[in-house]
Amino acid sequence: MHIPRFILQPAEALSFLFFPNHCLHCKAEMYHGERHICARCRRLLHYTDHPHIHRNELHRLFDGRFPLTAAAALWYFDNEGPTRSLLHALKYGGGLSAGWPFGAELGRRIVNHEFKAEALCPVPLHPKRQRKRGFNQAEVIARGISHTTGIPVWDGLKRVRKTESQTKKDAWSRRQNVENVFALRWPNKPVPSSLWMVDDVITTGSTLESACITIAPQAQIGILALAWAQKA
Repeated sequence: MHIPRFILQPAEALSFLFFPNHCLHCKAEMYHGERHICARCRRLLHYTDHPHIHRNELHRLFDGRFPLTAAAALWYFDNEGPTRSLLHALKYGGGLSAGWPFGAELGRRIVNHEFKAEALCPVPLHPKRQRKRGFNQAEVIARGISHTTGIPVWDGLKRVRKTESQTKKDAWSRRQNVENVFALRWPNKPVPSSLWMVDDVITTGSTLESACITIAPQAQIGILALAWAQKA
């Protein structure tokens, strides 16, 4: 049923009044029109300039590891700042709905990028982990990117082995942990000739490296993420 806009707006205002939104970082009650993060905390987000620089610092992180055409993250990760809160909420609950609009924001940043990909490929979760969590945060982000760029989402990559959490592992252990964990879902079907591989956050890049190596012989690849945990 279509609800007239003049009725919907007061309804939205009443909903906000009695069920206020709270910032995912500072937990303060947000003003009408703010979503997921308040204006004060949004100013603390440290945006990268990756979309405007060819072979930027994130791109160079993968030098010598596999053929990479482009790379961009929306933000730098700050362990004490709002990026940590946003990514934690996206991955583990409450902020699932934030993944789509922030993905859309990343999409707006790369819509005119010189790398013109045919598809977006979210890094897959193992089926058991996805069933437990109820969603794949990388896919949510990819859907947002798709909305603003028009690039379709391709789900031709699957995870064939469940791995331990990467959180407390060093760089070498991370790479060992994710070796040979991905495979093509349809080995006999053609892969898009160019694609963006999408994830929520990049630390050492081991998971993305493993995923990209699975596809790299058949496609040009770029990588996208909401945040990069840059090492000093």
